[in-house]
Amino acid sequence: GEKIASFGPEYLIPNPFDPRLIVKIAPAVAQAAMDSGVATRPITDWDAYRAKLSEFVYHTGVGMRAIFQAARQAKGKRIIFAEGEDERVLRAVQIVIEEKFARPMLIGRPAVIEHRLEKAKLRIKPGVDFDIVNPESDERYRECWSTYHKLMVRRGVTPAIAKEAMRRKPTLIGSMLLKLGYADGLICGMTGQYSHHMGVISQVIGKRPGTNTLAAMNYLMLPGRSLFICDTHINETPNAEEIAEMTVMAAEQVKRFGINPKVALLSHSNFGSGNSESSRKMGLAATLVTAMTNGELEVDGEMHGDSALSEAVRRTAHPDSTLNGEANLLIMPNLDAANIAYNLLKMTAGEGVTIGPILLGAARPVHVLTSTATVRRLVNMTAIAVVNSSMAAVISAAESLCVVVAKATSWAERRKALFGFEPDPAYPLAPFHPEAVNGMIGEVIWHEDGRVDFSVIPIWFEPPGRPVPAGARAQEILAYIDATGVAAGLPALGLAHANH
Repeated sequence: GEKIASFGPEYLIPNPFDPRLIVKIAPAVAQAAMDSGVATRPITDWDAYRAKLSEFVYHTGVGMRAIFQAARQAKGKRIIFAEGEDERVLRAVQIVIEEKFARPMLIGRPAVIEHRLEKAKLRIKPGVDFDIVNPESDERYRECWSTYHKLMVRRGVTPAIAKEAMRRKPTLIGSMLLKLGYADGLICGMTGQYSHHMGVISQVIGKRPGTNTLAAMNYLMLPGRSLFICDTHINETPNAEEIAEMTVMAAEQVKRFGINPKVALLSHSNFGSGNSESSRKMGLAATLVTAMTNGELEVDGEMHGDSALSEAVRRTAHPDSTLNGEANLLIMPNLDAANIAYNLLKMTAGEGVTIGPILLGAARPVHVLTSTATVRRLVNMTAIAVVNSSMAAVISAAESLCVVVAKATSWAERRKALFGFEPDPAYPLAPFHPEAVNGMIGEVIWHEDGRVDFSVIPIWFEPPGRPVPAGARAQEILAYIDATGVAAGLPALGLAHANH
């Protein structure tokens, strides 16, 4: 695991290889050079400069660049940390606060959190930089336990059991706060068994509408390549339909890293060389994925692992494979294969540098980590939760918007219902005023059968609890986007080619 030394009797002078020094010393040296006139290229954007330096320390390089760029655009997201007393969480929270992409909410006893902050010599302050959810005393306690009781009343949960659980189970507390809208995302799983946390998430948060499968994906930073592996933690023996669904969800998540997914469904069989139930399942899943994505996702299988990572090997067995180059998303036939492959690669080739597990298919942005999670992994997963939260807000608003527009009876009326005026005839496919058409907004195509296709969603964000307004004008939307900086982050959220 990752160990970060704390200032104290045993660590007075920083180790010259302490990676945190780069974000402190480099800016100081640059500032001194500017003040003395030595610098020939003065730095004008110090925030961007520090952010670039931080990538070397906390962001796992370019693999997280798109995620962090999008996370910084989504200001003020409230992310709950179930294990708020854990020192790794406290150190990660300080970084999250310094990066300014979330408002942390820590579940834990205030006295314990403050003591551990002082012991670790961390600068953040409760109530100023982050909020504390005290399991022993919180004004939302009654609302949480009563809602939980109603949710679980047919599963043997009495009011007394609900009250006790809401005092002593941090993941349950975080899940209920997330479900009730008091937070935008949840990070849990730092202690205890993964399956226990997933049981709580499944009961309280559940699956997003239209989804039948939950799955976990891990991102491995390897020398010379990066790999995503799924499903590493949840489905013991998924069937073809479950594998197809998790593949589509995994590919959507890969896009949010700014990476074009190339998917290989793995098996002991290489394009029909074997005829086991498992190999037939993977071959069928590949066919289902192609149908579900209208052939837009680059995917093939079933195949061997070497065929997935070497085009030359793959072409020898199947010259007409629909997969080009090296696969970067590996879908395994069962939990054993995925988890074993992930852990072996992590320890032998990835130097322990991983992102995840990334939970796929949940109704709200929540990620269940493992007890070996490092500070860096916590920071990365927090950024992913922030982006997932922004994506969820966009989808929710877009779905509401499509309902409003669908009530219009004609093609022209639908466009007018969206922006309050008839668009210029020169732009028949885009219901934007010409002044509103730009790359950050994108294009919307209305089909005569009622379907709506969009590349980048033309949407605005409203505070929780406020309805999406109907007939908002394009100028108002653009003004809001300009004021909040939302648009610049949208392309990084993986919104391309979504259909509603």
